[in-house]
Amino acid sequence: MGIADPGPGRIDFQPAVYEDLVPTGRSKALTGLGAVSAPRYADPDDNKHHVPPGFQVVSVESDGGVIEIAARPKTLQRIREAVEAPSIGTDS
Repeated sequence: MGIADPGPGRIDFQPAVYEDLVPTGRSKALTGLGAVSAPRYADPDDNKHHVPPGFQVVSVESDGGVIEIAARPKTLQRIREAVEAPSIGTDS
């Protein structure tokens, strides 16, 4: 569980404690993110990770391998839009 700050091709992830979302541990940049899978509803196997009811799960390719993200449907949509947005850079 944690706080995700998505951007084009990356998510900055800060682990957090339970529902209070008190930051713990070190922040980690998940980079090289590619296509986001179609969402699926959390199943009984996800319950061992304490995924709340009504959350959906997506898989995302990253530099470090496949990661799974569970969140409410609207939150997953915002993450998908941010991660799949083209990077804005300056070419000189």
